Amino acid sequence: MQLKFDKLEQYGDMQMKINKITKTINKTFTVLPVLLCGGLLIEVQAVETFENVEAEYQAQKVTSNEVEIINVTGIRGSLYNASAIKRRSATVVDVVTAEDLGQFSDDSIAETIQRIPGVQVERNSNGIEGDRVSIRGLGSNFVTTSINGRTPLSFGTEGKANFNQFNLNVLPTEIASEITITKTPSAEMIESGIGGSLEVKTLNVFSIDFKGHANYTGVLNVEGDHTTLNGDTDLSTSGVFAFKNDDETFGAYASFFQTDSSLAVDEMIGSRFVRRDVNFDTTGDGLADTVEQDIYTQSNISGTAIRGEIERSALALGIQWQPLEQLSVKAEYLNSKFDSYSERDNFEVRFDYTGVFQADGTGPDGATISNGQVDSINGSRIIGGKGVSIGGQQFLFDNLADQSNAGLNLVWTDERWSASVDISASEMDFFQDIEFPIFNVAESDIDQSAFRFDAFGDVPIFTFGDDLPTPPYTGIFRRFFDTESDQQAIKADFEYYLNDNVKFKTGMRSTNMDLKFTERSGFFFRTEEELAAVNAAILADGSVGEDVFPDETAGGFNNSLVSNFDLLRDIIPETLSDPLTINDSTLMVAEEDTLALYVQLDVDGEIFGGLPYSSNVGLRWVDTSTEISANAGVRVTDFKNDNILSSEFVPVRSSNTYSELLPSVNINLELKDDLQLRLGVSKALSRPELTQLAPRDTITFIDSNDPLYDSDANPTANAGNADLKPFTAWQYDATLEYYYADNASVVVSAFYKDVSDFILTTSTFDTTLPGQGDQLFDVTQPVNVDNGQVTGMELAVNHAFETFEGFGVQAAYTFIDSNFDGDYQELEQGFPGSSKHSYNVMGYYEDDAFSVRFSYTWRDSYFLALGGGSDRALYPSSREAQQSLDASMSYTFSDHFSVRLSGSNLTDEKLINYRETEGNFRDITTLPRRFTLGVTAKF
Repeated sequence: MQLKFDKLEQYGDMQMKINKITKTINKTFTVLPVLLCGGLLIEVQAVETFENVEAEYQAQKVTSNEVEIINVTGIRGSLYNASAIKRRSATVVDVVTAEDLGQFSDDSIAETIQRIPGVQVERNSNGIEGDRVSIRGLGSNFVTTSINGRTPLSFGTEGKANFNQFNLNVLPTEIASEITITKTPSAEMIESGIGGSLEVKTLNVFSIDFKGHANYTGVLNVEGDHTTLNGDTDLSTSGVFAFKNDDETFGAYASFFQTDSSLAVDEMIGSRFVRRDVNFDTTGDGLADTVEQDIYTQSNISGTAIRGEIERSALALGIQWQPLEQLSVKAEYLNSKFDSYSERDNFEVRFDYTGVFQADGTGPDGATISNGQVDSINGSRIIGGKGVSIGGQQFLFDNLADQSNAGLNLVWTDERWSASVDISASEMDFFQDIEFPIFNVAESDIDQSAFRFDAFGDVPIFTFGDDLPTPPYTGIFRRFFDTESDQQAIKADFEYYLNDNVKFKTGMRSTNMDLKFTERSGFFFRTEEELAAVNAAILADGSVGEDVFPDETAGGFNNSLVSNFDLLRDIIPETLSDPLTINDSTLMVAEEDTLALYVQLDVDGEIFGGLPYSSNVGLRWVDTSTEISANAGVRVTDFKNDNILSSEFVPVRSSNTYSELLPSVNINLELKDDLQLRLGVSKALSRPELTQLAPRDTITFIDSNDPLYDSDANPTANAGNADLKPFTAWQYDATLEYYYADNASVVVSAFYKDVSDFILTTSTFDTTLPGQGDQLFDVTQPVNVDNGQVTGMELAVNHAFETFEGFGVQAAYTFIDSNFDGDYQELEQGFPGSSKHSYNVMGYYEDDAFSVRFSYTWRDSYFLALGGGSDRALYPSSREAQQSLDASMSYTFSDHFSVRLSGSNLTDEKLINYRETEGNFRDITTLPRRFTLGVTAKF
């Protein structure tokens, strides 16, 4: 077997795409006759059984899922419509609707949905990952995201991992009309993750308020966005145009969003934590007489000032056509681009722990240890050892993401039945380009006695001597990540009214998805003459890097000279032309096929002496198969320069197939006109990540001649696991909803999830591997570690005051307790991404012209990930409690013109992650404080 990675061979052949679509359609028509025959059989039986059923049924039957949406704009209108949809839904949902055409009160989907009870948002602002959502204690990889009922592809984390996690940043609110969080699934729904599902709906032409115009309407928004960290102001535009004919049989819409916004983030990161023994001299004789064993030590800490721009654009198109009374046709297209271009001035301190730290009471200790981790160093109190060194890079760091979704939906509605077919395609392309020269300052060139390190605060502080030399360049590195993925899906549904109170549903869905990941890199050592010319040019240019946390690291990271890449390329033109080598250890080609069949009954009526109810009961069967090609082998690396010195890999292939039955029962009991009780039981499924299944088994040795070689640290091994089972969960829900006024409600929910086969990436330390003799390794691998439970409750209040007309408040509180069956010390905080406590409060005032809103959210600290490997994302880590204060106000001058001012992250919060125990520094990242001024024109 030989892997092929030529883009033309793999993806350029249009016939291959046609064959894949044909394969998906063939699977559909293999099972569709069975479903239709089943429907006809039920129809025959129904005619025999329900002889007293009326001969004719209305072509459009009003069900509990259908609700009139009142065209009231603004905050109150949005809350009213959301409440109406929730009240009439067949399952437990929470909805946010647009306040007006193309307008939400928040600047992002994450900000919009974080006020929903049970929803917690993980914010990322470094241009790599994006905002992600957790539902009821389960993180973003357990949440199914759909757009208009179709699942889009995600670029995950840097296009190389976490493809099940959708990045909400790629979808601007300006193209959305409604966002729905579903917490209890039904069989007819696309199999939701064990957390829940999030659906974004674009426009429906025939639901738009044309505001007096017979055939058209539109809106244009122009906004200026100001970021405080770098002081830049950026411009964004968005708009919507909609058209329909006089008899409302044809309509179309187009919406767009475009912005070039500044990217300004500071990061400080501790990496490669190693357990080691630390020697102390407590008697003053210069010898190690006390040894602190198994202490966590940070091999290096780096500070990065990220500055650049993000180019975002989105285009949504839709056509709706009803050529016959029974037939409706809808075609939709959505393209979203999220391109991040940045320069990242990086400065890195590399620690040494081979010396003896004085702690004899005659001066400050050479090192202090808190919670099992070194958190301060005094270079003047260290005997022997190599000392600290300095390195770093100035990155050119580009992430380019392009995502498209297209779908065609046909619905035929007859007197007693309806049938629909939905065909869709999704594509995702992600490309990352990193280029940087590497510089290093040797230990011998640093005044070690002047070095100080203090990690007691949120941001570590470093101090060096006054004569810290300018780091010379030692080489040039470049790397490409290239991820390409496409998916075809076909979905068919059939509904039949057995009588006025019973509806039978059946259907299927088939998908085929392909993904290819390629990494190419090259480290180019230059001649001494070239490097001397480069260093002379950089010195002469004299440009210095951005300060990292300038207000908090006094005496900390020194400004370093930064690369002028134009000068660099003038001196060494091969920088852009030298060939890059494919990284065999990360290559992956994957194919995933799914097939789902379902049956469902919707039943409504009266029970218990006249109490109205609606319900659904169903069963969904899901089959999933994956095939993944990758490479396995051994490599030797130059850790100091992040360079692979030698490697030997062989191609391997793995496969994984599994099927699951997912039953569901939901009932909505109307206890009174304003009080209803919902009960739900269901089983849900979340699939393993493709990167977890991939047989990319790599053993890594660090070159013993590397200055950063540490004999105390084991070589590492990273492995996939083709035998992983999917996550499954039995879910139980009880929700009581009290609607005591048109725009006022109290909702209380209690829920329980019993999760099986939880997958975590775990590390096994000091273990041997086949074929490697007695050498000990630290092995990282995803495994189905255990089962677990989630117990929680939600409380939500929405109240529009009558006495103080125009004022209103919305508040929500969520409690989540999650745990594993086994004894995992690292998991005492519960499931990854789950905060035990979270709450939010929104207060607003609104009249015909003016509105103002304040929104505050808070979530408890939560667990991020277990440890393992050399990537910082895999270290045992948690995130500190977070809060956010946002505000907005608007004024409407006329039916055609309004202005809006908003501010986000007004408290200037930062993301702070710690290792195991709060206070043990791992990393810190700024979140930008933003102010937006916008004008809106309507026509």
